[in-house]
Amino acid sequence: MRGIFSIGKPSFQKSFTNDLAIFFQNHFISSNAPIHVRNVLEESQIYAMDICLHFKQESGGLLPEDWFKHMIAEVYDSMLQLFPIVEERISFEKFLGDIELNIANGHAQNMIDNYYSKFK
Repeated sequence: MRGIFSIGKPSFQKSFTNDLAIFFQNHFISSNAPIHVRNVLEESQIYAMDICLHFKQESGGLLPEDWFKHMIAEVYDSMLQLFPIVEERISFEKFLGDIELNIANGHAQNMIDNYYSKFK
């Protein structure tokens, strides 16, 4: 989903795909838990929010919109690489919109913390 906002920016897809594969392995596959589309979406959106908040923190509180969209697109593409069927359930625009909303309303960090605490 590399759009105009990705021009001139590095690809993180290989790294993000690897991270997501490890998370799915640790959170679902190793415990023989079934993976449903909702699990794929939730895991991927949580990961995307975590990545964006991390980059924002590392850059001194700045994450320009084009970089934000680029990072989300990289996670979206990584998710589809692992689970192509998910594209039938959620468009990039919806995936992006859900993440934008959660970050804008200040719920993202709490959602991330709550999600990952389930797997400790």
